[in-house]
Amino acid sequence: MSRNLKERVRGAIAQNHMIREGDTVCVGCSGGADSTLLLVLLCEFREENAFGFPFSVTACHVNHHLRGAESDGDERFVRDLCGKLGVPIRCVGEDVRSRAERTGTGLEEAGREARLDAFRECLLSCGATKIALAHHVDDQAETVLYHLARGSALTGLSGMRPVSGNVIRPFLAVTHREICEELTAREILWRTDSSNESDRFARNRIRHGLIPELERSVHGGAARHITETAELVRMADDFIGAEARERAKKYVAPACKKHAVCIADDLISEPEIIRRRVLMDCLCRLAGGRKDIGRVHIESLLELFGRERGKGIDLPYGIRAVREEDRVVLAGPGAETPASVRHVPPGPAKGRFMPAEPAGNGLIPAVTGRAEPVRITGSGTYRFEEAVIEVEIKKRAELCADMPRDRAGGLCVPQKTYTKWLNYDKIKKGLLIRNRLPGDYLTLDADGNKQKLKNYFVNCKIGRDIRDRVILLADESHVYWAVGGRISADAKIGPDTERVIRIKVNYTDGNGGSGTNG
Repeated sequence: MSRNLKERVRGAIAQNHMIREGDTVCVGCSGGADSTLLLVLLCEFREENAFGFPFSVTACHVNHHLRGAESDGDERFVRDLCGKLGVPIRCVGEDVRSRAERTGTGLEEAGREARLDAFRECLLSCGATKIALAHHVDDQAETVLYHLARGSALTGLSGMRPVSGNVIRPFLAVTHREICEELTAREILWRTDSSNESDRFARNRIRHGLIPELERSVHGGAARHITETAELVRMADDFIGAEARERAKKYVAPACKKHAVCIADDLISEPEIIRRRVLMDCLCRLAGGRKDIGRVHIESLLELFGRERGKGIDLPYGIRAVREEDRVVLAGPGAETPASVRHVPPGPAKGRFMPAEPAGNGLIPAVTGRAEPVRITGSGTYRFEEAVIEVEIKKRAELCADMPRDRAGGLCVPQKTYTKWLNYDKIKKGLLIRNRLPGDYLTLDADGNKQKLKNYFVNCKIGRDIRDRVILLADESHVYWAVGGRISADAKIGPDTERVIRIKVNYTDGNGGSGTNG
């Protein structure tokens, strides 16, 4: 068994050209069974000149500081192992819990991002050319099932690739059981992460419950069969991708300005699988990645081809799609695009009302860029670029007299997207209508927990170009309302509120007409 596993791993590395002459391979080593064996085998391949050329091995360990002494014990173990193997080690400490709170993500995602950051640093500044990760058959099956359950295109169902850029995965044909048996036969110790036993995370529930049940009730080789099918899906996905890129040459062309593409109506004549892939590729190219772009966005784009001229939709990362006479134009963040693709479309005639369609997630940008701040000095009408903002400041009893009440007698403040009622008593220095500035933040809850405005925009998938133009109502660095998005918890009307400010945002077509967003 020992020789068989080692030879299979060596064969996988050679077949997929994972390592080339002169490479410095950095192993992401947690101290667990999988990464421990990967580090050991790569060191043996290096010493044995297994591929007929020299390469180097180094290691990176990320201490998440989630399990106290246990996490520190993992770091000591990896340091000792690297010392015995003669491998340079880079250890990175990251408070993952604080990172999760700061970014508004879960612990699992925050830990993953921390590791990716550490690996990128190895590539950028530590001389590494490849990152080796110890994902195996069980991890692959878990990933495919996770994507399948949540909804995925072929790319997601193909799972993790043996080679993905600078990342290599030599263990994708090896099971976790085989890894543990190999280590036991060699009398090599490893660490066990107690958090992997918890079913708090969805992936752990798949790993501990679903996959074992499939192997008990359906077939003992279920995990391996899933990974083999994922490999077939990957080959099919690669073929379709290549075919779509070739056919796209007939339908997709750069727009007349940068960061935008035009997609001809004739694309609809292609088979649906090609249509979808071409649209996905265009979206990903403008977004700079595939994360958070899914089936619903492709469906919306396909529907747009059948709508009348001038109709538009907003997509993740600040991308906007607009229907023109015989094409759809996709404009990414920072696009210099024709007037029809601007986030506030022009009216069909001078003076005619044309309400703006909001940028992604409802947040509204000023049209032409950052504008000079406007100070609210009292009730009245204020103009900020293409926005006309009606402000009314009155006593709570007057301004909220018609609002319904709940059983406890509290106000039921209407939840309108572009009209808000805020607690004016909380305003300290005076409200400004402006775009964002460094240090801006929102208050998340009654306990005073804060979130940087930048992180809020990131979580809302708002492109960088749009972030600088979103209209804000702010008191110094405290943002009370990102127009079209959330209000600060401090801005909410409470039982002790004496004065209320009602703010209603209207948009014009740039020619003097106005339209109202409720």
